[in-house]
Amino acid sequence: MKILNPVNGYVKDIEESSDPSFSQKMLGDGVCIEPKDKHIYSPVKGKVAMVFPTKHALGIKCDDLEFMLHLGVDTVELQGEGFECFVKAGDQIDCDTLLIDYDYEKVAEKGYDTDIIFMILNNDTKELKKSLGYKNRKDEIISII
Repeated sequence: MKILNPVNGYVKDIEESSDPSFSQKMLGDGVCIEPKDKHIYSPVKGKVAMVFPTKHALGIKCDDLEFMLHLGVDTVELQGEGFECFVKAGDQIDCDTLLIDYDYEKVAEKGYDTDIIFMILNNDTKELKKSLGYKNRKDEIISII
């Protein structure tokens, strides 16, 4: 399975996250993306499992895997400020579906880490091959083997 970059930006290993919950892979393995665009698209074809009320995170189901996109670190404290969500739980999505507009510049001005964390929540057996560095939207960033 191929995971595509949801936004233009710098892709880093999840271990580089400033949040220990993410960097220590407590929720799952994945990547961090330093965004260079505010439009966040789906990285896979699947279904929106849930959207946090504060719009800073959402869950996606695809085949037998569950994913989470988490925009920024501790951004739940912003209570939705800086996030405009275009999907809801149950929506079918693909890599051309705009999920969220993320005002990462405003979030940074408020003192928050703006990295987008993309995690695979329920992968205990499959190997991840990550492609790091600057990537355009829709470039492959993870291959699940």
